[in-house]
Amino acid sequence: QAIALYTKALELDPGLNEARMELVNLYLSMGKPDTALTWLEGYLDEAPTTAEVECTRAKILIETGDFTAAMAAVDKARELDKSYLPSYLLWGQLLQENGQYEESIIPALTYLAGNPTSSDGGLVLAKAYYHTGDVTKARSTIDKVISADKQSINSYLLRGDIYMDRGDLIEADNDYLRAQQLYYRSFGALIGRARVQLAYTYAG
Repeated sequence: QAIALYTKALELDPGLNEARMELVNLYLSMGKPDTALTWLEGYLDEAPTTAEVECTRAKILIETGDFTAAMAAVDKARELDKSYLPSYLLWGQLLQENGQYEESIIPALTYLAGNPTSSDGGLVLAKAYYHTGDVTKARSTIDKVISADKQSINSYLLRGDIYMDRGDLIEADNDYLRAQQLYYRSFGALIGRARVQLAYTYAG
């Protein structure tokens, strides 16, 4: 219904670029990145690019798996407006996709400076600490994230990994189980629980 209404709005006023951007975000949320990108290009035919638009492009490209192009879009967003904080979150996430965890700390801290309660930003920072060997900071950071957002599957998975590394199998299994309860087909949760069983030597 929302798509039909935005489309009707554009029929009545073809210059209504807000409707185009709403359609971009709708199709992205529906898991249709190619359609979202088509609407984004249509938006840019009528309006100049901004940091927000380039970050939206980056999100679309991440969904298509084109991380190199997504990073280029984030770089452009930061060139257009260094104060636009969402670009720092995407920058940190993309660095981590490339295994550059140490480099992702500064973008994550920059984003959190303006959005201190963001669970997404906290997760990026916790992952950066974990993969650079600072498990104490990783644990304290991820605890804060989970305390603020008890629906973050990836946060439970990360804390489960931290518990596994410490040999705390009961707590690890609890976190993997919680992630599985939030999404029963979570690959990370199922693999995590299998790792716990193997650690108990319950190979079967």
